[in-house]
Amino acid sequence: MYNRTALTHRANRVGAMLIVMTMCQHGIPRIGYYILSLFGVDTSAQSWGLKSAAYLTLYLLLYVLMMGVPLLLGRLLLIPPSYRRLSPLNLLIDRRLCVIVAGTALCIVANVVAALISNEFYKAGLPQPQILQLGDGSIGTLLLDLIVFAVVPALMEEMLLRGMVLQTLRPLGDRTAVFLSALLFGLMHGNLQQTPYAFLMGVVLGAIFVYTDDLRLTIVVHMIANALSVITGFLLQYSDTPFATFWELIIVIVMLMTGAVGGLWLYRHPLERSKPRRAPLPVRRSALFQAPLLWLAVGMMAGILIVYIA
Repeated sequence: MYNRTALTHRANRVGAMLIVMTMCQHGIPRIGYYILSLFGVDTSAQSWGLKSAAYLTLYLLLYVLMMGVPLLLGRLLLIPPSYRRLSPLNLLIDRRLCVIVAGTALCIVANVVAALISNEFYKAGLPQPQILQLGDGSIGTLLLDLIVFAVVPALMEEMLLRGMVLQTLRPLGDRTAVFLSALLFGLMHGNLQQTPYAFLMGVVLGAIFVYTDDLRLTIVVHMIANALSVITGFLLQYSDTPFATFWELIIVIVMLMTGAVGGLWLYRHPLERSKPRRAPLPVRRSALFQAPLLWLAVGMMAGILIVYIA
């Protein structure tokens, strides 16, 4: 059992790591823009004047740097080895598959709910972000999109948000850790289009991690959810057939139906787990609200989102 000082120490370490991450997210791209401008690249253009493959490759490099620096610091300096996640539960393959399909279905539902929320914001007069459309409709472009927007983000964001942030905050309570990690996951995206979906998706992924203690499953669910978005967007943008929307609908329906079956199976066959001992609720609340670095990180990320909207 942790005392208030130890719990506050954990929350502050998470806050310090997130402050570094926020600085990297907004500092590294600017350094990259400056270096590109030295070579005569038009950094005022949305795609920096580069072809799609070159732009996506450079975007991936900057993203890896933005996420890699806080990950490295978190592993080596901010989060000591004793804070690392527990060993994953030894789940049978059928339960793992059910977790994956049910989690993916919940992410699809979260996407629909988030889209409805965002549309209400836009109706209220908030600016709608511009989406950069790149590519030539080839399979090579699709594969590159999947790597850049599905595979790499799922790996790095899950290691950071679930493997480090959520796990470090779990002594404050699983629900608190899931909510805070989801909130931070939403805010780190920094724009109104992605924040609602990222928050709801973060709740789903956090629940999966708490349920299984297995980061591999959250990575797979995150990867599949992102890949579905990339593939359906690719079909709608580049398919010349009138059946593109039909196939998108078929994909969604199949995933929702299999997810419902998987979720029902998990509900009828719950895990029997012993609950870990926690500090009393007043102690956990006091420790959480006495962690200035954590709330400074939340304030920085929320402030950037507000500036972006304005």
